[in-house]
Amino acid sequence: MLALVVENNPMAVELLSMRLQTLDCEIVSTGDPALVVPLALQHRPDFILLDLGLGTGEAAAGVQVLYALRASEAAHIPTILHSVFVNKASDAPLLVEQADGILPKPFQFVDLQRLVASIRELKPVQ
Repeated sequence: MLALVVENNPMAVELLSMRLQTLDCEIVSTGDPALVVPLALQHRPDFILLDLGLGTGEAAAGVQVLYALRASEAAHIPTILHSVFVNKASDAPLLVEQADGILPKPFQFVDLQRLVASIRELKPVQ
């Protein structure tokens, strides 16, 4: 499986990469909001982990990326919000409607494991 990790904190990218690699995932990453849609279209990842804050301290940057993804040919790619800003569906119901799931920060490894397993179940066998 291939994951596109959208995060501009190098330590967070490293942690996510190590955790995803233990789950047999390859990783492409960017912290640049302008590169998310082009990378998603180029690499066709199995899922996208999107940090809403992208290091800005507010969720606006990630929200714009989420809406850009949903308006693009990459709209079908499962997009998981990875953020301290949203911990459960009731925190931001309209935003969560646009996403396919939530992986709150900080997360437990078992939560990431469940997330990857559920995405694998949705993928057709090729």
